[in-house]
Amino acid sequence: MPDTLFNDDSMLRRVIGQKVVGLSGPRALLMQAAHPVAFAGFFAHTGALDEPYERLARTAEVMDTIAFGPKTKADRLTRRVARCALEREPQAMRWSTRAVRRSRA
Repeated sequence: MPDTLFNDDSMLRRVIGQKVVGLSGPRALLMQAAHPVAFAGFFAHTGALDEPYERLARTAEVMDTIAFGPKTKADRLTRRVARCALEREPQAMRWSTRAVRRSRA
C-alpha cells in the first residue's frame, strides 16, 4: 500500500467514504450560488463559469486523491491548487497556508 496522507481510521476517510457525500457537490453549488458574497468571490476568481460540473469534478478528484491516493500525488495536486489560488488571491492564500501549517502541527 502506498504512503498516504490519511489512514482508514481518519475522520476524513470515514466521512468521504460515505456514498451520500456524492450528493453534496450539486448542493454545494446551489448553496454557493445562493450566497451573494460566495458567488461574487467565485465569479471574480474563476474561469469555470460555463462548466461548473467540470470544476466540481476536478475538485472531487483532488479531494479523493488527498483522502485515498498516494501522498506524492496528493502533495503535487495541492501544490497546483495553491499556485492557482496564490495567483488569484494572494492574501487569502497566505491565511490558508498558515491554517494548514497549524493543523499539521
